[in-house]
Amino acid sequence: MLKKLSKKTVLTVIAILVVLVAVAVGETVHAFSGGGSKGTITVGAKGFAENEILASLYQIALQENGYDAKFVDNLDGDVLHSAINSGKIDFYPEYTNTGVVMVLKHDPIFDPEKAYQYVKEQYKKKYNIVWLNQSAINDTYGFVITKKVADQYGISTISQLCENSPKLRLAQMYDWNADPAIGEALDKTYGKFKFADVKTYNAGLVYPVLKEGKADALVAQTTDPQLEDTSTYVLLKDDKKVWPPYYLTPIIRQSTLDKYPGVEGIINSVTKEVSGSDILELNRQVMIDKKEFQDVARKFYDSHIKK
Repeated sequence: MLKKLSKKTVLTVIAILVVLVAVAVGETVHAFSGGGSKGTITVGAKGFAENEILASLYQIALQENGYDAKFVDNLDGDVLHSAINSGKIDFYPEYTNTGVVMVLKHDPIFDPEKAYQYVKEQYKKKYNIVWLNQSAINDTYGFVITKKVADQYGISTISQLCENSPKLRLAQMYDWNADPAIGEALDKTYGKFKFADVKTYNAGLVYPVLKEGKADALVAQTTDPQLEDTSTYVLLKDDKKVWPPYYLTPIIRQSTLDKYPGVEGIINSVTKEVSGSDILELNRQVMIDKKEFQDVARKFYDSHIKK
């Protein structure tokens, strides 16, 4: 009797078929392709703003340099890893500790350079995939509090937040104690947090709740666009390093670099131009202002990267 396939397996197979069809017919999913005479390169992306923006920037740069760069996005990590391994896509932006933990099945590596060197060496050895230059974009967990609370209690680190937690209210998007990467990790590293009140809100409401003074703290992502507003929100220093770094880095097949040796320099030239503060602004335009990521990437490329 055939073993029943899990929902995740079925969805993964479907997504890979989408990639195959997109490449076969010369079209892309939720994006566009551009013409050139130097060859065809397929760029992949995960289905959220910053990853799509970076991938789109790489696509634009390749097109500007004469390549026919095609774009396939809205894929999860498992599908992207399978697609790049099989050659259905040539490269995509990945995150260092995603590679460490999810792909290589290693414990998190907390030193940014060691994490980068580990994935760089292991991916080359196991998959013949190259990690290009690491970006300045670190999308990891972070504790955010209001500036009013930070000033009132003199809080700038997570240790200080833990000490003051009995006086403060936590807003969360889900039960953080159910996620070992948050609750369990925090307890082991910083001790038990004893917030005066804990309430769960829809993801779109947690920042407004802080801004309106209905809560004092939340666990967020360090590339959340709301963090641009430093007059309202303060991202606390992870002084005991509970959360590993997730630096956004393009990864590419060695065979693609062998075929198109000029591509590495083009991609690296884009990566170095996008700072951590840049991604907050770019994410804001897509996530809050609801602009199309392709348009946001095009404007940034023309104003910051194009020679």
